[in-house]
Amino acid sequence: VDSRTGQLLQRIVSTVEHCWTDVPLSFDVDEVANDARLKKLCEEQSINSCISNAEKEKEKKISITGGGFGGGPQQMPHCAPTYAAVLSLCIVASLGLERKSKKDHPYRAPGRRAMEVLTKRRLQLYAYFLTLRERETTDDSHEEGRTAFRMQHDGEIDVRASYCLLAPCYLLGLLDTNNDNNIDNNNPLQRPSISRHIASCQTFEGGFGAEPSNEAHGGYTFCALAALRILGSVSAIDVGALSGWLARRQMGFEGGFQG
Repeated sequence: VDSRTGQLLQRIVSTVEHCWTDVPLSFDVDEVANDARLKKLCEEQSINSCISNAEKEKEKKISITGGGFGGGPQQMPHCAPTYAAVLSLCIVASLGLERKSKKDHPYRAPGRRAMEVLTKRRLQLYAYFLTLRERETTDDSHEEGRTAFRMQHDGEIDVRASYCLLAPCYLLGLLDTNNDNNIDNNNPLQRPSISRHIASCQTFEGGFGAEPSNEAHGGYTFCALAALRILGSVSAIDVGALSGWLARRQMGFEGGFQG
């Protein structure tokens, strides 16, 4: 049984790996220079000289190769399959690399390969996620700005993107300001404007919609609350109203829950 499962895990890792797509990404030179992870990615891609030349020639943009996982081979990256791919690789890696697994255990090879894929693609994912940001403004000049995310380039904006992006970042250590020598403690994926946008999606009923002023729905509510929990910003919402909305979702006759 372990041998057959090991072969299955190998096929899972191979399939997920083939769903990766590289994407050229454009960043401001100053943003790269001030972000330890982007600078490290430049080092890995041997384009540090490009940064120096761009600074000397006062160019404003620099191209970095990022990427993500699509729904199948050669498909454009998307937050939903990227979320599923990273979580799948993390599961396989944990099965293969747990302490009880011996070196010759059939789970060991796929687990090691899954970890290699995660390590190789980690910073590219970080760069890709940054390019999905959308800064939203309001007519109220006294209200602070908000940062939302798209599901893919030129795709829809909703709280699914925030969760599908933040969960892999949490698992890959991309939200930890102590990782990657990010000594300025200024992680662009942990800025308060992200939590503000998610909180703004809470409706008068207490649940969350896809965007501000949208109808509350169970799926979006899960994504919003989980994203805020990852960011440590649950206090930004009305928890009492949310609890009441959740309680009212249970149906009296069937006992199940409505969306």
